[in-house]
This record gives sequence, C-alpha cells and structure tokens, in this order.
Amino acid sequence: MHIHRKTRRAGSLLSVLLLLAGCQEPVQPETITMPIREDPPVTTVPTTVDPRLPHFQAANSPRLGKLHIVTERETLQLAQLWASTLSSGQSRLQVQTLAPPSESAVWWWQAGRTHRVALLKEVMEPEEQAAFETEWGYPPQGIVVAMDPMVVVVRKGNPLVERGISLEELEAIFSRRPRNGHTPIRKWDAFEVGAGWSQRDISAYGQENGSPLDQWFRKRILHHRDYQPEMVRVPDSQAVVAEVSRTARGIGYANLSAFRGPVSPVPVIHTEGEAPILPTAENLFQARYPLSPGNLYLYINHRPGVALDVLQRELVRFVYSQTGQSLAAETGMVPISALHAVSELQRSEISLTPEDVLLASSPIP
Repeated sequence: MHIHRKTRRAGSLLSVLLLLAGCQEPVQPETITMPIREDPPVTTVPTTVDPRLPHFQAANSPRLGKLHIVTERETLQLAQLWASTLSSGQSRLQVQTLAPPSESAVWWWQAGRTHRVALLKEVMEPEEQAAFETEWGYPPQGIVVAMDPMVVVVRKGNPLVERGISLEELEAIFSRRPRNGHTPIRKWDAFEVGAGWSQRDISAYGQENGSPLDQWFRKRILHHRDYQPEMVRVPDSQAVVAEVSRTARGIGYANLSAFRGPVSPVPVIHTEGEAPILPTAENLFQARYPLSPGNLYLYINHRPGVALDVLQRELVRFVYSQTGQSLAAETGMVPISALHAVSELQRSEISLTPEDVLLASSPIP
C-alpha cells in the first residue's frame, strides 16, 4: 500500500531461537527501560509473551548505524516503542520512526536514501509490490511481527461474553437482509439471554465506509450485502469501543488494541456446535479464530539469497525477542509465539546469516 495511506522438542526450539538472538547459551535479560503507556488496554484476551522467545542481547560489534521504520498511523505507537527501546539500550543500532503525511504519494522504500523498513497493518498492494520489484529486481520481504485482531465488542456484563456469538448471528445483527432466509436480529431476546435483556433493542456500531475493518467485515461476514439501516457508523475502532462502553445494549467490531473502559471481547463460534473462540496467540497461529487476525507486517528491502545486513538483522532479532514482543503486548496487541516466529522465517525468502540457518530450516510441529 502507499504510505498515503514433524516435530521438535521445546528445548531444541529454544536452542535455535537463541541462535537468532546471537548467543549460544541462555542469558539473563538485558536491563532495558521500557516506555510505559499511561492508559494501557484492558482485555480478557491473554497476551502473555511466549517464554520460549529469546531475551534480546545486543550485537557485540562497533556502531551499527541508523535505521528508519516507516509507519502508518495505526502502527506508529508500536514502532516508536521499538525504536526508543532499542536505541536507548546497549545496541549500537539507532532506530527512528517516520510517518509521512497521508497525502504523500511516496512509497516507503522510496522515501529517501537511508536504510528503511516499513511496519504496516496490511500486506502491500499488488501495485506497490510490482513497482518495488520493477525498481529493485526482487520482491519485498514481509514477516508477521505482531497481531491486532478484529474482535466483537460489547459492554462488560453482556451475556454474550460467556455465551459467544456465531458468524450467522453476527451477520443477522449487521445485515439488512441476511442470507439463506435467516431472520434479521434486532433485539437481544433472540439470544435467550434473560428477562432483563429480552425487550432491549440492539445498538449496532460499525466503521466508516472503506476502512480496512469495514471492507473485511462486509466481505467475510455480510458477503457483500448492505448493512442494516439502523447501524451507526463511526470513524474507527477507538470510536466503536467508546460508543459501546457507554451503551449497555451496544455491539460492534474493533481492533483489540483499541480496548479501553468497561468493554469485553465476545468469543466467536465458527460453526454451530463448536466452542466459542477468542483471538489468543495460539488460535491465531493455528488459523482457528474466525475473524481477521490483524497481522502486522515488517517489510524489508532485502535481496533473496543474500544475508541480512547488520541493521536489518539487529532489528529482526529484537522484534522476535522477549523485549520486542512484550512491547507489542503493552500496546494491546497479541504477541506472536516462538513457533510463529520460526514459521515466518521459514515462509519468507529472507536469507539469514550462517548462525541463523538452523532456525530457518527447523521443522514446525
């Protein structure tokens, strides 16, 4: 997108991850002062960092240089946390964030002559990928570094938090005409959630037309049909959460990182008879969660078949460490697991240094 816009034991896995961290034996975590959010997100979705991820140990080398992370509005906070933490520690790498104005027609890999990577909430559009490959002669390399999944949000105390909601029920709430002759759901009594709720109207909140979550929801949940006319559109996930937090009968969809106040995520039922599912790291990695996983992609300008340069490698080691993923969790996102990190390095065409080859070739359970 434009800036304008099989089997391996846990011990073996830890060993290969430690190679990525640049050490042969387990080490004590480096003391790093982490920026603290004044208003951390509150959610019932577990965001524990996988203990199998290595602790970050800065490369023992002369000053590495400066790297810029080009961001979007949605990824700026995490990029700033990573940049300030990495630059203030013992690493010889200095990282800064860049967020060009939304009207800029410059792609992230064209925005200057310095070393740059991009932290994006969506995969690069085909047009941009083609332009990149035309200019550089190879495709951009993207790896998933955190997740900010779409969640169904209700006010705390809503019975759906325990009951869950199916994809068909979600469609019936938000769609003008649900498929397969299903009756539209406009009152809470459709869920048999008790006398106190039976006569309450449902207040549905969606996002502005054309936003990424709106597009995903319209395609995957409504199957390209129209929203019901009483749904209230608001600008973004933060606005959805704010409205639902003030409305006991409200329901909406938002990114997990937007959660603030007295709201809760609703587990989603993929198929009738199945258990409701929350967007935990395991469920997202195994593709069990029915809604958008909200992958965050770190894109690197890197020629396949060539080892990562020292700047890129230091950043990737940091992002896939306990420290890097703790910061992702601090912003309300779901940190990726050690298995997910290994899988991403296997999937990508990023060529690692000789010390990292074992990690890239390790089988995934």
